[in-house]
This record gives sequence, structure tokens and C-alpha cells, in this order.
Amino acid sequence: IYFNSGTSGSPLWVIAGSGSSWSLTGNNGTNPATNFIGTTDNVALNFRVNNQKAGRISSDGSVFMGYRAGNSNNGSSNTGIGVNALYSNTEGNENIANGADALYSNTTGSYNTATGVSALFSNTTGSSNTANGRDALHSNTTGYYNTANGIGALYFNTEGYKNTASGAGALLFNTA
Repeated sequence: IYFNSGTSGSPLWVIAGSGSSWSLTGNNGTNPATNFIGTTDNVALNFRVNNQKAGRISSDGSVFMGYRAGNSNNGSSNTGIGVNALYSNTEGNENIANGADALYSNTTGSYNTATGVSALFSNTTGSSNTANGRDALHSNTTGYYNTANGIGALYFNTEGYKNTASGAGALLFNTA
């Protein structure tokens, strides 16, 4: 859509939305001190895909990137990267989930680190756990102070605590 910003005798046709607006095909001549995408008040910056949450940066320290990452988050200082990362988190704080479905079921657990697809997937209230590798600590729900390094390490642990497993499938059948 064009509009005339001049006169009828000397028209100056301008594309509507040009000037200080952001273009869908890129911008030039921007100044990072004055040009940005974001908010100027204490309101989070949100992204959506298919009208579903797909990204959020908030002043409480939480950052989410990925389809439905941080979908229910009310906690603070959480980081979720990947589809459904920290999907169910409600009140948990200072969690890091990196990978699809990492810390998916977490609700109130805090201080957890999950790196890998479905790492700490079932965790709900367990805290201070570290899971590195696909499905590491997958079944953990309430266990705490566990460290699992390797694909499927401590996979069936549900409520065990203070365990350390290193290697693929290490302590696989430990539960409590």
C-alpha cells in the first residue's frame, strides 16, 4: 500500500509502514543503540509459532527458545532450549534444560541441569540433579543430588538421591 506524503501537484509516493518500521525482508542503516526488537517496559518479549509459545525473554532471568518451551513457566531464572524443554515447569527456579523434552515434566523442582533429548524427562519435584545425555535420569521424579553422564544413565531412577553414574546405561536399573 502506498500513500501520497506530498501534494496532489507534486506527489511523493511512500510505502505504508516504511521509515522507522521493521521490514519483513530486512533492514539497513540500523543503530544498535536506538534500533531493536523488544520492549521498553518490564514486559517479556514473546515469540509464537502456530499460535503456540515458541520463545520468551523475561526480566526475571528466564529465557526459552523452542516450540512450547517453558509452556507453563511461572518460575524465575530458568533456561529452556528445544521443543518442549521445561514444558510443565510452574514454580521451579534456576533450571537449565537443553534438548527436546528435557525436564519436560518438571513442575517445582529447582537447580536442575538437563542436557540431551528427554534428559530428566519425568522429573517433577526433584532438585539439584545433573543429567547429560539422551534419556539420562529419564524416570527421575523426586530424586535429588544425582549426576548422570551418558545415554540412559540412571534411566529408571525415580526417587534415589546422591547417585553418580558415568557411562552409557550406567546404574540403568537403580530406582531408589
